[in-house]
Amino acid sequence: CFPIVFLSKKIIPSMIKRKKSAIINLSSFTGRVPMPYNQTYAASKAFDDFFSRSIALEYSNIDILSHRPMYVTTSMTNNKKG
Repeated sequence: CFPIVFLSKKIIPSMIKRKKSAIINLSSFTGRVPMPYNQTYAASKAFDDFFSRSIALEYSNIDILSHRPMYVTTSMTNNKKG
């Protein structure tokens, strides 16, 4: 959560000076539909998504997108316990 806030707040002042800018944050569908064994991950992705949507309302000249891909097989998803 900290990197997305820090970097957004750091670059937004320079982006405001431009006529048009964009920020793309990577979230996850898991942030909208929590899944077992991934509570912390789901919560952090929900934060990323809502943070992106909130700052998008504040800055009309900056396109802010929160990309939420669906399920992707990774080493994290292959190592579920339970």
